[in-house]
Amino acid sequence: MLDIETTGLTPARSKFVLGGLLTFAEDCTTLKQFFAESAAEESRLLSLYLAEALQYDALITYNGARFDIPFLRERAERLGLPAPDFPYNLDLYLVLNRFSALRKVLPNLKQKTVEEFMGLWPLRKDDISGAESARLYQEYLRLSKNSIRLESNANLESSTQLEIGVNLEESAWLENSARLENIAAKAALEAMLLHNRDDVLQLARLLPVLEKTDFHSAMYAFGFPVLTAGAAHDAPANPAAGAGCDAFETPITGARCASPEKPPVGEEPFPAANQGWRVALAVEKIAIDAEFLTVSGRQFKGKNNAAVDFISYGAFDDDLFVQFEKSGERFVLRFRLLRKSGLALLDLTKRGAPVREKMRPYPNCNNDFLILEKQKRISYTEINAFVSFFLESLVTSRPFQSAALPHTPLPPV
Repeated sequence: MLDIETTGLTPARSKFVLGGLLTFAEDCTTLKQFFAESAAEESRLLSLYLAEALQYDALITYNGARFDIPFLRERAERLGLPAPDFPYNLDLYLVLNRFSALRKVLPNLKQKTVEEFMGLWPLRKDDISGAESARLYQEYLRLSKNSIRLESNANLESSTQLEIGVNLEESAWLENSARLENIAAKAALEAMLLHNRDDVLQLARLLPVLEKTDFHSAMYAFGFPVLTAGAAHDAPANPAAGAGCDAFETPITGARCASPEKPPVGEEPFPAANQGWRVALAVEKIAIDAEFLTVSGRQFKGKNNAAVDFISYGAFDDDLFVQFEKSGERFVLRFRLLRKSGLALLDLTKRGAPVREKMRPYPNCNNDFLILEKQKRISYTEINAFVSFFLESLVTSRPFQSAALPHTPLPPV
């Protein structure tokens, strides 16, 4: 869960001053907050915050696609920091806005409005807005600066008293004023931290609202992350996960990733040389046309993630094209369809036994054919599941594991 506080809405004129990150594992929940005690600390703070946020496989935000992520990206550019390569972002606001009826029954889709609708308002302890948080930060800076100045003057007065023994009342007044300024600055800081803390905690509590959305249609439209099992269970622990936390949690559900299943006959697990890395993907676009189901997206490079080069010339059947491009960190899949009587069908017998077995329980899977489209109605749930299962199976296949092919530009999608 990611949420930030800034001094304004425009990154060209405003600063990043506070960021919260909430992570879950089976046996622990961790909240980290990054705060700039002065305006001069923004660059260092942003660098630390991004280093933490970018190590996760997915982020969950509320209006983050339109505000938090673009703001962080532009501030990094203006401060001369490396361009952040953000992982997949599930923006809860976008899902509710486009794929639920809530926008028709609520006055607005502000986070606090949705919290109240879901009965979560009593759990929120802060009572300020983002604009008030920005005002409090300016107040905090002023009070902190005044406190330091008053303390300095009080110390100077005390030193002078030792020499000439005068102005005792003035020194006491300065010390008391500095103490009051410190108290006020601390109160402003605590109010900002509480506001940010409640925003990320309430965002986590809001996840059940997804049950009131057409979530599979949303994932078809917005894409979704795929963390392939590979050798993830052998990879180094995530230092930010906290003691006793699983290093490879599933950010959207908080559940642990399962260890890889035993590969099917004729396929081998990752060779020893590949132990300790995995392929983290984000599906970004799914499209169906007259001939093909086309899937494209991104590969993510990171501490435990590897981007790879792979192209499927002769590796699979003629109805499947696969390409992974390491330099551009992209991938594309293209499946040839069968068209019959208003149906768009995919032959699962060609996609491997593990994928076929996982798809059989789905309603639009009949006789090992997957119905992707029926009379122009798209089977969003089945398509999303198939794409996820296929990618997981692909990266454990022998052709993919042994791939070391030269760079070839991706075909247009």
